[in-house]
Amino acid sequence: MSDAISSAAVSACSRALSDLLACPRCGQTPLHASGETYRCTGCRVSFPALDGVPWLFAEPGAALAEWRARLHFSLTTLDAERHRLDEALKSPGLRESTRERLRLLRAAKEDHAQRLRLLLAPLRTEESIAARETHLALRTRLPPDQGLTTYYGNLHRDWSWGRQENEASFDAVRRAASSEALGRTLVLGAGGGRLAYDVHMRGGASSTIA
Repeated sequence: MSDAISSAAVSACSRALSDLLACPRCGQTPLHASGETYRCTGCRVSFPALDGVPWLFAEPGAALAEWRARLHFSLTTLDAERHRLDEALKSPGLRESTRERLRLLRAAKEDHAQRLRLLLAPLRTEESIAARETHLALRTRLPPDQGLTTYYGNLHRDWSWGRQENEASFDAVRRAASSEALGRTLVLGAGGGRLAYDVHMRGGASSTIA
């Protein structure tokens, strides 16, 4: 029963989103939701939904392949760093404090990789099989404004380092809205997503696009 309810909720969400979203190629609206895809009848292009999130790029297949490669590169880099730490731990004559630091760092690298794999599982990185050396040879680099790790500071600030800044941001929005329910809301530059979340959950927004 829970699976049926979840499927129905996703379907309802897809229909609601399709009325709000435009094709990134031609700007035509609305997009037609069908299962886990959104289709533009003008361009005749289908845009997949990854874990319920519409993948709206002008070239959806190419963009998906690029982001799979970026994630794969990050994961293989973490694996290489963990291997280097394993080799360092084999060095004779290490102080116990140094050995403990290396063990903790190695565990952190492994945990980091596992969390990335889980968080970004909808990208299906197993479909990107290039070795790390291949990425390096092709000069695969994460641009400073579009990297997988670019917003780590924002994520920690928004979700882990306390509520004071989040409350100040939400209070500013609430004062500007004069305590009225926000209705349909667009959040531009959502960053780590906390303000968009608070606006939707606490501001009376009927739907929120971040």
